[in-house]
Amino acid sequence: MFVTVENHLIKHGHIGVAVKVQNFAKLFENSESKKSQQKWIKDQLYQQFWAMTIIQAEIYFSQEIKALEKLEGVNDTGLTDEEKSLLSCLKKKLSFSGENWWFITHNIHRNWFQKPKGPYIRNYELYQKGYLTHTEKEMQLACKAEGGCCAWGCGCCYRRIVAVVYEEDQEDMTIRLREMKEDGQ
Repeated sequence: MFVTVENHLIKHGHIGVAVKVQNFAKLFENSESKKSQQKWIKDQLYQQFWAMTIIQAEIYFSQEIKALEKLEGVNDTGLTDEEKSLLSCLKKKLSFSGENWWFITHNIHRNWFQKPKGPYIRNYELYQKGYLTHTEKEMQLACKAEGGCCAWGCGCCYRRIVAVVYEEDQEDMTIRLREMKEDGQ
């Protein structure tokens, strides 16, 4: 019953009221269902964290490779042995992270099929689909108070993340992420 009401409210643009209905529905969840939903959400958020780490690492590796290749073209003597070994190591790391793409994407989809049902999951999905953002004033103030990015004024909290990520295997970490997109780009 709650799902039908929530969907109707969302369809007609009453997101805030739908969230209140979800919060009311949470009162009727048994502890086992609540724990399974919260564990699934925690796992997803953990995987998003690692996925963002991989994207940042890929960007770093590709920038370092370009810098070393440019340096190789500028120097008459070429690269030193240390720089050559660094270049080959960076290329290997970049290709390794690229190889993880399929594996991570597969795991992302598998995890979504194992998703439990309930109000916690529906609330999480509202954030993932962009109906709710973390840029509401109260959340920005809380972020500033904790010394987060809002305190720096970088504006990264205004970027909506479109993709959902997954990770994990190969003795702790095999990670990959789908492209993250920003609004208006």
